[in-house]
Amino acid sequence: MTWRAPLRLLVLAIPTAACVPDLPPCDPSVAEAVVLLDPPTDLTGDDGVPMTLGQALAYGGCGGDVFCHAARAEGVFRAGAPRGLDFDVGVPCLGYVCAPADADLVRVARGRAALLDEGETHYAQVATGAMPPGAVGARLARWLGGARHLPTVAGDFASGAPIDGLDTAAGRRAFGVWLACGAPTVTRTEDTADPALVGAPCPGDVDGSCRLRLHVTPEPLPPCADGSPSFDGLYTRLFAPLCAEACHGDASPEASTPRLGDADHTYAELLRPVEPTPAVVPGDASASHLVHHLDGLFGAEVMPRGRLSGRLHPEARAAVRAWIEAGAHRHCAP
Repeated sequence: MTWRAPLRLLVLAIPTAACVPDLPPCDPSVAEAVVLLDPPTDLTGDDGVPMTLGQALAYGGCGGDVFCHAARAEGVFRAGAPRGLDFDVGVPCLGYVCAPADADLVRVARGRAALLDEGETHYAQVATGAMPPGAVGARLARWLGGARHLPTVAGDFASGAPIDGLDTAAGRRAFGVWLACGAPTVTRTEDTADPALVGAPCPGDVDGSCRLRLHVTPEPLPPCADGSPSFDGLYTRLFAPLCAEACHGDASPEASTPRLGDADHTYAELLRPVEPTPAVVPGDASASHLVHHLDGLFGAEVMPRGRLSGRLHPEARAAVRAWIEAGAHRHCAP
């Protein structure tokens, strides 16, 4: 019989006291610096969401709001993180004023408090490279994306340099500085019509918790000659980064059906007849379970899981519907 150490002990193991690094000194200019979330695709509603630097690092490294240390992560989605050790620090109130009892606001407040309660211990885990753990950390980085510094050219999101993640010495130190300063967070956003103001405090904000957001319009998906979206465009921008990579890929142990892979395999899986809930019914979007999930219809869980916005851009959901209604073809007609 093979002995296995309890997973909980493995996750909580930290270096001996003599090796535990102290938190670096608080530097407000670092801890309060605002960066913009940069997901792996522009088809979600969370592009350009402002966060403080450490908040973005904790969001990306601790599981966002769906994996590992997220309160809503269950079962294999926790990837070994002990139940109850939750660090939800995403921006809970996108474009609206939060009531004090708002569930998402309360969840983020609890996550921030949990990080601060044992700040030196959590910093030691990060500073020594124990967290986020290897392959899990790499998957989180691909699934959640990263963050960028504020654009150097107004309105040009890509002109902001990518921030260093928790896999770098600079990112780890920035995380420690953020904790040492009390983990300041952005909890609310407002859109602005002036791209030069992105990241600035919201008008009338008194506690620094609200920042102006860059509203990103997704690039149109490449259409077929008849104007319907191409499957390859949907695969590259939607199914691969947001479905296969996160939950439905062969490399994802938590994957449920359908199991998605390359473009051909993904197409075959989506079109595979499964009763009573086929994922795609060519010519009938309203009967396609995929659409039910993307729209959150009939009590179906909204997919993709756990995005800050909770849903895809309306343009993306409309493109999936249009592709199905046009016959859900694998290739554009010649």
